[in-house]
Amino acid sequence: MMIGSGRACGRRPATQQHHRDPRGMGGDPRTITNCPCNGLDLDDVCHAWVEQNRTIARELGVLLGPGEDPCTEPVLVRAAYGPGWYRLDVDGGASWVGSMPWP
Repeated sequence: MMIGSGRACGRRPATQQHHRDPRGMGGDPRTITNCPCNGLDLDDVCHAWVEQNRTIARELGVLLGPGEDPCTEPVLVRAAYGPGWYRLDVDGGASWVGSMPWP
């Protein structure tokens, strides 16, 4: 479900659901795939940026590598409740981890 502004920039309405741990071609049967901790609401511009800048997106936690758990890996976002690093949970909530600088 798309709610409010995209979490990456906070400037444009969210229009797409991004999977931090990619689904892969043909779908993904893992439970974590559609878990709220694995999803980010992004606008189409930010989503395209993530897909074109995968190395930086990994440093920001927006994209995860093999074996990384979306429920434990923080993500740097500009959210309505303040920019910073957040750990997303299985209920769709977020816990503030800190206002660490951009990598």
